[in-house]
Amino acid sequence: MTEQEMKIQTPHPDYEATAASWALMRDTYAGSDAVKAGGTTYLPRPNGMGIHAYGAYLMRGDYFPAVSRSVAGLVGSVMQKPPVVEVPAAARPWLEDIDLADTPFEQFAADTLREALLVGRSALVVDVAGDRPRLVRYRAEDLTSWSTDRVDGAEVLTRVVFREEYLDSSFKKSCRYRELYLDEKGYATVREWTGISARELSDPTTERYAPGEPVVLTRRGEPLTFLPVVIFGSQSIGPEVEAPPLEELAHAAVAYYQVATDLRHTLHWLGVPTVVVAGEPWSGADASDDKLTLGPTVIWRLKQGSTWGVVGLNSTAVEPLRNYLLDKKKEMAALGARLLDEQPAVAETATAAAMRHSGEHATLRSVATVVEAALESALATMVWWGGGDGEVSVELNKEFFAMRLEPAEVLALLTAWQAGAMSYETYYHNLSRGGVMREGVDAREEQRAIAGESDSAPVEPNVGDRQSSGDQEVS
Repeated sequence: MTEQEMKIQTPHPDYEATAASWALMRDTYAGSDAVKAGGTTYLPRPNGMGIHAYGAYLMRGDYFPAVSRSVAGLVGSVMQKPPVVEVPAAARPWLEDIDLADTPFEQFAADTLREALLVGRSALVVDVAGDRPRLVRYRAEDLTSWSTDRVDGAEVLTRVVFREEYLDSSFKKSCRYRELYLDEKGYATVREWTGISARELSDPTTERYAPGEPVVLTRRGEPLTFLPVVIFGSQSIGPEVEAPPLEELAHAAVAYYQVATDLRHTLHWLGVPTVVVAGEPWSGADASDDKLTLGPTVIWRLKQGSTWGVVGLNSTAVEPLRNYLLDKKKEMAALGARLLDEQPAVAETATAAAMRHSGEHATLRSVATVVEAALESALATMVWWGGGDGEVSVELNKEFFAMRLEPAEVLALLTAWQAGAMSYETYYHNLSRGGVMREGVDAREEQRAIAGESDSAPVEPNVGDRQSSGDQEVS
């Protein structure tokens, strides 16, 4: 076995350059315990502070979960409506358990979107397990290496390496690597690399892995000529590493944590005043101890001329820290923490609310579009590999804010329809977007429901009866 073969764990240079950013995003998303476990990575130890004092300083730290709240809010904005998925009838049952781990496709899509928002990178792999294919999602940290080459004028993925952690028979955490590559014939091949035990190595401290037998991936007996892998980021599909879309928010959350910890530390000392004695305790016959104890039942006996007092910080000393934290919260809101965004004190129309959030929509929409394309590509490969034949499509919701129409806006729509300036379908579409009509009910179904309430009541109009060249959508 060559030295090169035994270095399967060597990461891609771009992986090493971005690993710290991924760790930052994971920790700030996980919350207070993970950030505090990072110790001086996120909270430097002040000069002159001892280890024990730093431990107390760290534990007083006040971390605000801006990243997790923002990610949850953004994912919820997209997933408030379920994805619209079209697959051949034979593949539809697969959507109930897309990964053979009891995960419905809707939950799988939400988790995939969360990865794209959090670290800006993930990979979907189509794998055959048993009698049907499945989708497997790998984290950015587990996609350790990759290669591309130009084939027929196009950039093609030719090799990927995934790290997989698992528990062995003794419940010890172990690691293996799964390599997918195009062999010399251009056939998709997979092989597994497992760890070599320490007793088999000349240097037991060196981590080494040995390759298993390569297996060519086939469909109906024919080798695959492409890797069934979709790598994507937050802005595009492909192996290029992109910065996490909320990385600036994570840095702001760490800065908030550092200053909030200083504030808590200062308040701790403000709440525990220090008593200062200038002089000596009286050491007469009745004095059993020369230590001064604080308490309501204790009387101090000091030598003549001694003085005492209480030293504490003025409460105004913390105002700059408080003001900084208020400003930092506003900054975090502007950086994408939608749930932290201060809502206007006055009522807004649906149009005004949409305009106020247009900048955030652009970012969220682009991420949702990329995830949508990645899911569709992987699902199409899965259906094809499983022998299916037919249209495959995935559409994620991109109407992120429920825009409630004001009564005046509803009246304007009604007037326009009655005047023949728009069709009933357009009228109903705008009412649905404005949250006035029931979800999942189209114009024809609504008319049938109206007709069913009263056989004698006239139903007007039938869809399409009142059509005009002036049809328009009011938003």
